[in-house]
Amino acid sequence: MIYVTPLFTWQSKNADSPMNGKQVAFLYADDKESLHLFADTMGLKREWARERNPVFVHYRINPDQQQYAISIGAVEKCHRKHAGDLARDRMCRLKDRHATLGDAQRAAKAYLGRQEHLRPYHCPHCNGWHLAKSLRWEEDAAYGENRGRKGKGSR
Repeated sequence: MIYVTPLFTWQSKNADSPMNGKQVAFLYADDKESLHLFADTMGLKREWARERNPVFVHYRINPDQQQYAISIGAVEKCHRKHAGDLARDRMCRLKDRHATLGDAQRAAKAYLGRQEHLRPYHCPHCNGWHLAKSLRWEEDAAYGENRGRKGKGSR
């Protein structure tokens, strides 16, 4: 699905930016390839895509391009909340997914000693299990590490 934001006034961190004060919108999609195909249909060059943040790849477009995008099938949607949901979904897809808590716990144990301690957490986006850095020494202790001493992030 292709989305376009409502128009908003661009405010750059760079005070000398020629874009400051201009009306713009973001063109974005569920996945990068469909975004680039749609942008190509609109006559936008791939190098114009904003890809510094791989989680929210988008094109910055002017009001005429926004109206054209809507006329050929883009859905107008406020990007702040929706882009956050897309970003979480993309981040979820980038991580290893484990079907069960037991699988995730075994994977976390396999990482011990090789990098920071990891703990499993349930992901509401994919309904699977991922690993995250452990923040509390008690969670590390559950995997047989740091017993009897407080580690990084302890209370």
